[in-house]
Amino acid sequence: MRLGKLGLVVVTGSLAAWGVGCTSILGDFTDGPLSSGTDAATDASPGKDASGKDATTSKDGGRDAAHDAQPAKDAAGDRGASADAGADSGGDSTATSSDAGAEAAAEGGKDATKDAPADSQALDAKSVDAFTKDASTTFGITVSTAGTGTGTVTSLGDTINCNGTGPACSATTFTDGTPVALTATADVDNTFTGWTCQPTGSCNADCSGTTGKCTVTSGATVKATFAFDNELSVLVTGAGTAGGTVTSADGQINCGGSCVAYTDPTMKVSETLTATPKAGYIFTGWTQGCTGPAATCVMSLAANSGLTHATANFEVAATWDPTFGAAGSYSNGNLTISNKAGNVVNFRTTVPKSAGKWYWEVTTNFGTTSDQGGLGILGPDLPETASWLGSQASGLSFGFAGNDAYFSSWSGTPVTVTSTPPPTSCYVTTGIVYAFALDLDNGYFWAGQASGGGVNWYGGGSPSAGTLAVASGLAGRTVYPGVTLYGGWGASSFIFTANFGQSAFAGAVPAGFVAGF
Repeated sequence: MRLGKLGLVVVTGSLAAWGVGCTSILGDFTDGPLSSGTDAATDASPGKDASGKDATTSKDGGRDAAHDAQPAKDAAGDRGASADAGADSGGDSTATSSDAGAEAAAEGGKDATKDAPADSQALDAKSVDAFTKDASTTFGITVSTAGTGTGTVTSLGDTINCNGTGPACSATTFTDGTPVALTATADVDNTFTGWTCQPTGSCNADCSGTTGKCTVTSGATVKATFAFDNELSVLVTGAGTAGGTVTSADGQINCGGSCVAYTDPTMKVSETLTATPKAGYIFTGWTQGCTGPAATCVMSLAANSGLTHATANFEVAATWDPTFGAAGSYSNGNLTISNKAGNVVNFRTTVPKSAGKWYWEVTTNFGTTSDQGGLGILGPDLPETASWLGSQASGLSFGFAGNDAYFSSWSGTPVTVTSTPPPTSCYVTTGIVYAFALDLDNGYFWAGQASGGGVNWYGGGSPSAGTLAVASGLAGRTVYPGVTLYGGWGASSFIFTANFGQSAFAGAVPAGFVAGF
């Protein structure tokens, strides 16, 4: 049993490093034969004391009991307990000797643990760490979104990548003891407003804020709330911020630049905006939340519509170009043109267009019913000295007295002109307001006469419907509005005035067309 007790010391030291108590192990050794004092004495008999005496037989005094205890002391590494002084009374010391040996063995075990080499203790610590990792478990996180807005919740590595629904809103592979950082990102026109976590102890304090960060430490159900921005913003573009203004029907917006107004979509589902160009400018259309060239727009403010921004676009309106028709006379901001006797002058605007839909008007201010000239459109290659618009490439005109026809000549891709002649009433006559519609997106051109708030389009055409155009095949071409003015009679001059959007029109602007050029 001496070897058994030595084994106890070594094993106890190793188990202590694993965090296992030695009491139960010690109990295994003492519950058997060591429970009897007589057996204990017998078990101790093979040992010798330091002087070589046989310690097997108990004598009659405390001295021999001390001798009996000595071998246990020696086996424990000279750290056994001393015999109780009370043994001098002469009682049976066999049990005392055995108890003393057990106590010595236990004490020796403690010292063996303490005296174990440092590298052995470090090895045991590594073994414990490896055991802990091997025994690790995982936990799950389930994410959802809520509120009037939208957004996405992600974790590192996109194990969680959730915009409200789908398999990426839940994962069960997160390692116990390793915190998981969730990030909430709101969609455009939305705001993240907060987290909820169940159970609450599974989430750190950062989950109570609105920064979009939440650290989860154990299994949890997490909800991210997003709100649709109750914001309507308007941007005005065109020559700085001087192009025009945008107003709202409720009076919250009166904007000549970049403006922001706040509305509550729970109280209002739409906002009516009106774009008004300033003098010398035209409104060319809306983008983003509003679209199209109509000056008034009803914009949705419904949650999740994503249409909380509207841009109003303005640009400088065209005039007649004095550098092209140099022989003519110009007034009224270069909107009124005239020609004196003996001259033939072709006029065109300061800027052309190659895309979009445009409407303009030209009025005959003075002249006779005789041959005054013609009106129409031209390309950049028509020379200023051409006999009339359409006499050579590129141009198209009508209105010449005695000529019930459209004159057309274009370079490149052919332009098809209707076979229906213009009415004789189209001859250039004082007081007539001529209306024009040019659709360069689809390649059509219409002409007519405006009066009483309407337009009588020649040939029964309809720019809004895209039917019965005067000419087709103009898509993608660069086109100017134009006029040919013949010389007046005597000292008189023929006078035309254009409206490219600088003032109210006499006729109705076709749906989908910009009011001006």
